[in-house]
Formats: sequence, C-alpha cells, structure tokens
Amino acid sequence: LRPNFYELGVEYIAVPERRPLEKEEAGMEYISEQS
Repeated sequence: LRPNFYELGVEYIAVPERRPLEKEEAGMEYISEQS
C-alpha cells in the first residue's frame, strides 16, 4: 500500500493478489471519481 493514498484521504485497501501497478491505477481511478 502506497502512503500517498492515505495522504489524499483515500482509505484504499490493497489486494495482495494484484500487482503494485494495478493497485496504483485502481487508486488513481478512485481518486478521480471523488473529484
């Protein structure tokens, strides 16, 4: 889990089975929807 998810106020739960890139992309998509 990248610390910046919490810094942005997003409680993003990382899925261990996913690669870091996929987790980051999913997190960015979630942040974009919240904007």
